Amino acid sequence: MPAGYQATSARLEPESYGDAGDIRWILGFQTSAGEYVSLWQSDGPKGKVVAPATNSAICESTATINGATWQKCEIDKPLTRAFVKTEGDLTSIVSGTAQWDELLRFTESLVPAKP
Repeated sequence: MPAGYQATSARLEPESYGDAGDIRWILGFQTSAGEYVSLWQSDGPKGKVVAPATNSAICESTATINGATWQKCEIDKPLTRAFVKTEGDLTSIVSGTAQWDELLRFTESLVPAKP
């Protein structure tokens, strides 16, 4: 977790936007600037989980982060910025009200869990 962040929520639950048996986990944080950042991971279908996780943000560009291609999504109301990446059956979404540079730093800090 980046310095100055405070955890605000953590959930592991059935994926309500996916199929029976799909799961998601969500971590929420408040940044030192008082903005919100969340990390979602879901094994539900990307087409069903991205819109709810990003408040239906529009994904119009991409960014390369740590060698991986992430979609860059944004919507003004409610303000949401997001990076979205799918690998295999897993969709990862970093979203929130934080500025792009803050979301980028958070996304760059992510590392795969070791089995």
